[in-house]
Amino acid sequence: MRPVIISLLVKTVYLCCFPVSLAADSHSDESEVLFQCSLNNAANTVSVILFSDNVQYFYSNAEGRVELSIKSPLSDVDYTPFAWDSPDVAERITFHNGETSYEVFHIMNRSGINFTDGSNGGVVVIAPSGQRTEILCDENSIMPVNVFHGIGRMASLRSEDYDAFQQCLSSELSATACLNVEASSCSLDIYDQTECLTVEYDRWRAVLAEKLSAATELDHAQHLWEASRDADCGLSAWVVYNPFEEDVGMLSCLSDYTARRVDFVNNYIVGIEFDG
Repeated sequence: MRPVIISLLVKTVYLCCFPVSLAADSHSDESEVLFQCSLNNAANTVSVILFSDNVQYFYSNAEGRVELSIKSPLSDVDYTPFAWDSPDVAERITFHNGETSYEVFHIMNRSGINFTDGSNGGVVVIAPSGQRTEILCDENSIMPVNVFHGIGRMASLRSEDYDAFQQCLSSELSATACLNVEASSCSLDIYDQTECLTVEYDRWRAVLAEKLSAATELDHAQHLWEASRDADCGLSAWVVYNPFEEDVGMLSCLSDYTARRVDFVNNYIVGIEFDG
């Protein structure tokens, strides 16, 4: 079961304990959990939930009763995206209640498989004096586990023109690292995964073609690479990438091979790599 499915189930169970007026809104088809975790050894829960054009912060007790709720328009919410070339993926969204602010954060280590390892988060309460009090999430309680399935979607939710693919390519990240971000997003249940990965693969093919136009001496080696890719992906598609959905596995393998080839060609052009 993928993280987003789990988070939505948790949301349904959790919101059932909210006051009636809130529960009615929360069961809207437009609602979605962007972040949720337990705090203080399960004595409290903090949640950030998207309701159509609004984002709402909830802080509740162990019985599920909301102690604090702050609503902010999606277009105006105080959101800080991570820096593409930073060692960690750190997403932050801040809600203001008078002169006191509540900064919800989710941080993951880039080295984790599917961006789920080294995950931590919580809420920072910023008093009017500027004093910051950090309350960390209980271990293994963050939902969705993958930051790009939660707060990490804020940029694309706020603007249809936001293109994470191009943003990543413009950064100092390797193509392989960018692929991990995009492929991770394709696993969201709001997408048809096969369709999403097809678009992903087509975009990587276009990037590779552009890179190869500056290294035409690799044309012969490219044919050998393609043969090796096809042979490897024919087996790895279901053995390594996805044993249950062959199409998804094949597209994942092809995209992976292509992104790695982009990294190779980039290195070749600057003189780091020499063999085709």
